[in-house]
Amino acid sequence: MLPETQPADRIAFASFELETASGELFRDGRRIRLSGQPADLLVMLVRRGGQLVSRDELRVALWPENTFVDFDHGLNNCIRRIRDALGDPSDSPRFIETLPKKGYRFIAETRPVLPPRNALTFPMLESAALEPETAETTPIHEDVLQVSISRWKRLRPWAISLFTIVVALFLFFVGSLILKHRSKPADFHSVMLLPLTNLSGDSSQDYLSDGVTDELITELAQATGVPVISRTSAMVYKGKQKPIPVIARELGVDAIVEGALNRTGDRLRMTVHLIDGARDKSLWAQSYDGDMSNVRELEIKVAADLAAHLRAPPTTRTPIGSPRPIAPETYEEYLKGQYFWGRFELWPALRHFERAAAIEPDYAVAYSGIAKTYCLLEYQQALPPDVAFAQASKAVEKAFSLDKQNGEAHAAHGYVLAQRDWNWPESEAELQRAIAINPSNSFIYRWYSYILLQRGRKADSLRQIQLAARLDPVSSYTLGHYADRLMRVGNFKESIKQFQAAIELDPGSYWRFSLAEALEKSGQLDRAARELGEAYIIRGEPDIAAEFKQQYPVSGYTKAAAEAQRVHLLRELQKLEDKRARGDYVSSTAYTNIYAGLKNREETLRWLDEAYRQHSHVAVELLEERFDFIRYDPHFESIFRSIPFYH
Repeated sequence: MLPETQPADRIAFASFELETASGELFRDGRRIRLSGQPADLLVMLVRRGGQLVSRDELRVALWPENTFVDFDHGLNNCIRRIRDALGDPSDSPRFIETLPKKGYRFIAETRPVLPPRNALTFPMLESAALEPETAETTPIHEDVLQVSISRWKRLRPWAISLFTIVVALFLFFVGSLILKHRSKPADFHSVMLLPLTNLSGDSSQDYLSDGVTDELITELAQATGVPVISRTSAMVYKGKQKPIPVIARELGVDAIVEGALNRTGDRLRMTVHLIDGARDKSLWAQSYDGDMSNVRELEIKVAADLAAHLRAPPTTRTPIGSPRPIAPETYEEYLKGQYFWGRFELWPALRHFERAAAIEPDYAVAYSGIAKTYCLLEYQQALPPDVAFAQASKAVEKAFSLDKQNGEAHAAHGYVLAQRDWNWPESEAELQRAIAINPSNSFIYRWYSYILLQRGRKADSLRQIQLAARLDPVSSYTLGHYADRLMRVGNFKESIKQFQAAIELDPGSYWRFSLAEALEKSGQLDRAARELGEAYIIRGEPDIAAEFKQQYPVSGYTKAAAEAQRVHLLRELQKLEDKRARGDYVSSTAYTNIYAGLKNREETLRWLDEAYRQHSHVAVELLEERFDFIRYDPHFESIFRSIPFYH
């Protein structure tokens, strides 16, 4: 137990009050959503107001020795949730001060909240007990005393009967409340759906269990209106035998849903199990039978039943899709498309989405899958912009003609409006519609964050990627983008932590280069040098890493890093030339970015002209600092003024 400086049952600070026994947080009398470990952590900090609570103390108190968990990630997640609840920014905190590598301190002034005086008191007895004894007391006559005793004997049976009735009514009332409370479903504020276990014994059927998991996440978010951890983070736990409380703590969720799917021919059997995450207590379980032709109806039914047992707040969102029967082969192709799209294997994903649309031409979600895939193919420079955007727009129009409430179609439309049409107002409106329809889809928040960033709205971009990170807390891709936005607003300390978390999830990711950049900007040059050298080794360029390590002590970080980047970019440029010589498509965005990295003014402007004519996506990235060296060049200014996206 941590020592406490304020043992009060309720402690107030600013406009908040914290119930220390239950961890309930109130603001102006209204309860704020905060539970589990974040609530326990806040109680500890408030009780130790003004004192440093070390990270070691917090680890011992919140994560017992037999718990296997990423402590740094778990603690950072708890602090982030507390800051969100209090509206307490980490860069200018009012409540919680971070002491790097040491711990945290609650810095706001606190005051105990005294309970109201008990209304059932006996003021005459109370005042008598408080009056000091005196040498002289008023004598009580014996006849008066006898009358009082006689009267009490007559009234005693009535008093006893009345007291018995009052006690019985009180016990009945309390019992009714307890029974009523126990009969209600649990009240949760965040949910995680573990990947459904494939019970078929055939690993080639994983696409089905993974796809149904993805659809259930979407339907559950719409049925409840509460945050549901997205597919990317859910899949991290596929096949892992972690204890439920550990998963709940790592993700910061209240409830866990686990289940299984078994397919025999066209028949399906699905089981779901709702669990209290903190207590690992079973709350509800159910089995469902159906077939591939009505699997969408089955998914919607399961989500509705889960929502009822979660006692979720009411939502008026219209469910995506329709429970109408779908041909089994159509739905299989769609799920295969989702399976490959989630792995960024875009060409196989596109083939399966197109097959689903060919089998069933009025299947709206197949067209939204086609649209979002063509958008990413352009972004990854795999297709010319005119080809990719034309196909994406065609698929969006078809999806809208079948279902205007298709969130992914609105997201793809928003992307095309920004990248091809440079129409910022309509693009933002479409992305906001997509989020309203499908609030559990983290990739929509990421797209919106990216577009906001290119508009120069860094703070708004950070807020959107924070929402994505809450839905996707163990996704290296999402955490890396979150760290990038933090770095861009100057919060290097938190940015470094998030880059490290992303790298721990995927040690081979390119975020190590970004971590080196954040360390450099924060003045930690030795650490930046170590990370940059390791990044080149992991990328398969050990010779660049070796040369950099030799040059860093001699030339300094800036010159050594610039030379390492120059050598790498020249190699990448040669790869582009070889690819172009073979007749393969090479994006003007790729050339623009390489020459900008090389600080080659003439070639950067030449390829930027080409990107401008093609509406390649680098045309909406001109606020990036890599273009600072030509920002005031008349040619660059002319291009910038000609793009309505920025104005």
